[in-house]
Amino acid sequence: MGVHISRVQINNFRNFHKLDVQLGEKAVIVGENNSGKTNFVHALRLILDPNLPDTARQLKEEDFWDGIESPIETGAEIEIRIDLKGFKDNEKRLNGELGSDGTRYPTREYVQTAAGTAPVTRRSGKTILIFFRWQCNKHLRAAFQDLARESVKQCAWARQYFAEQMRLGHKPSRAYRALANRWAAIIWKMLQERERFNQSRLDKSQLKVLSAV
Repeated sequence: MGVHISRVQINNFRNFHKLDVQLGEKAVIVGENNSGKTNFVHALRLILDPNLPDTARQLKEEDFWDGIESPIETGAEIEIRIDLKGFKDNEKRLNGELGSDGTRYPTREYVQTAAGTAPVTRRSGKTILIFFRWQCNKHLRAAFQDLARESVKQCAWARQYFAEQMRLGHKPSRAYRALANRWAAIIWKMLQERERFNQSRLDKSQLKVLSAV
C-alpha cells in the first residue's frame, strides 16, 4: 500500500460545516453540480499543493461556512485536517523503536538525541564546533532519515522545509538530517498528545484569516 490520504476533516470551510470522511488507497470524487467537489479539492490543495500561491492561502470572509455570521469579528476558524498513511514501513519501525508511552521522553530533545538527528555542539572559548552525533539508536536514526526522504516526495510542508534548508546553502545530507530532526520533534508532540499527524497545525499560520484581510 502506497502513501495515501486516509482521512479528511473540514470544518467551517465554504459549503462544509463539519465534514469527516475516511478514504481508502484509491478514491474517486463524484457528485452533482454545486455539491462541493471543487471546494473539497481546494481544501486538499491548501494542505498538500506546494505550488499554490500564498495569495490563495490567505482565506477571506467568503471562505467561511455560510452559517457563521461575522466570522472574523467572532474569531471563527477554518480547520482542514488530513491524515496520511503508507510511508513504507516507517510507521511500524518508529512505533517499534519509540513505543507509545510518551512519558519515556520528557522533552523533544530526548527523542532527537536518541535518534541522532540533533547534532553535538561543543564550545571552546569563542569557538563553537558542531559534530554529527554518532552515539545514538542507529535503527531509530535510519527510520527518521527514511521518513524525511519519503516525506519530501509526498508532503508539501516537508518539501518546503527541505528546500529552505537547501537555500541556506546546506548539502542534501544535512538538509535531510535537519528535516529528520524536525520530524522527531513533531512525533514527540504526537506521543505527548496521543494524536495522529496533523499537517494543518503546521500550516495554521497560512490557513488563518488575517484580520487585515
